[in-house]
Amino acid sequence: MAELSVGDELVWAVVDAAPDALVMVDELGTIELVNCRTEELFGYDRTELLGRPVELLVPEGARGVHRAHRTRYRADPTPREMGAGSVLQGRRADGSTFPVEVSLSPVSAGDGRRILAAVRDVSHRLAAERDTRMILHALDTALDGLFVLDPSTLQFIYVNNAGCGMHGYAPEEMIGMTPLHIAPELDEAGLRGELEALLAGRIDTVTFRTTGLRRNGEEFPVEVLVNHPEAEPPQTERTIVAVVRDMTERVRMEQALADSRATEEVLNDRERMARNLHDMVIGDLFGVGLGLQATAGILQDDDARRRVLDAVSSLDEIIGKLRETILGVRLGHRPAAGVEEMVRDQLAGFGERLASEPALTIEGDIEAVEWGIVEQLLPTIREALTNVTKHAGATRTTVDITVTDDELVLRIADDGIGSLGSGPANRGFGQANMRERAEVLGGLCLIGPGEDRGLVVSWSVPRS
Repeated sequence: MAELSVGDELVWAVVDAAPDALVMVDELGTIELVNCRTEELFGYDRTELLGRPVELLVPEGARGVHRAHRTRYRADPTPREMGAGSVLQGRRADGSTFPVEVSLSPVSAGDGRRILAAVRDVSHRLAAERDTRMILHALDTALDGLFVLDPSTLQFIYVNNAGCGMHGYAPEEMIGMTPLHIAPELDEAGLRGELEALLAGRIDTVTFRTTGLRRNGEEFPVEVLVNHPEAEPPQTERTIVAVVRDMTERVRMEQALADSRATEEVLNDRERMARNLHDMVIGDLFGVGLGLQATAGILQDDDARRRVLDAVSSLDEIIGKLRETILGVRLGHRPAAGVEEMVRDQLAGFGERLASEPALTIEGDIEAVEWGIVEQLLPTIREALTNVTKHAGATRTTVDITVTDDELVLRIADDGIGSLGSGPANRGFGQANMRERAEVLGGLCLIGPGEDRGLVVSWSVPRS
């Protein structure tokens, strides 16, 4: 100062112009100098501070600790921050406290050593840091991935928890990566082409779908929304912000909806087909049957009359099968009625055509049988009993169903005169149909003579 011919007035002007509060104390901690900023910050007049212990500016509860720190600093006086890594508190004249940062420097003078403390109020900075932490916490609790990119390098400079978890990386691992590391369908030229209009300001956002890649190599569908927000002071560089949503569940739901619509269309087609069968074909068959019955009434030849009535009986059976088919077409799924109830309904329809209604025995949980098996079981029972009514001349028929965890076994036996060797029972498609229904399910159908007489149908299919 002497070399520059600076006077005391200018020196004091420099001290008072400092942005931080300056407090100088002697080796015993007595305040010897303060600037204007100290008066503003702590609410004291300098005359109230000079000659007082510096602990006056420290909260009462921390004064003992401060005194100990000051004593240790005196033993090793070097320029450094006070309380590095912790938040210090200053105390105003009204007793209120506020967070401060303190930098210490030793000052050597002819009459001894002093310590100069520069004190800065960091209330606004800590509030901003708190707000930043709150914002980052909110971003980290978001369900969608949030990626902030450098426009020039496309490297991530921030990724929230959802984005890291989506791809299976830790946050520190993702910083410095680019979208090319986690999106196998993207290449740099294509990505920059997607973003060109956005970065040029011609559009506000870019949205596209692509495939994400997890750390373990698993791929999954994602939807990406990208924008290029304006920079806020003091920030000078703009960033790219991408919001990424895992679309796995949505794609699954969309596929399920598409499948449901396709199923609905199939069911509608089946309903139309069933309606046409009922309204047109069955009506025509009834008309033919009525005509044949009328014809039988005027025939004089007994053999011809019997043949015509047999044809009417066959038409009746065909109509029954058509109705059964129509019911299956309309349902397309397991009906509300129980399986045992449907089996008994089948048997009841043959009570009038046989000497007595077939005797039914069921072992096991037939209601737990898979619907695909039931769809083949019911027509098989009908086919077998139809053969008995046509050809066997039986007085007793038994239907036994056994259900285990592994298979379903159907056994139908009669005491008639049916034979495998020859006769009408072997000329139709009934036996072939029963075998085919078993084979469709990976099972087996055996038809053979009973122990005394009649035929036995043994139809078994696996349940898995």
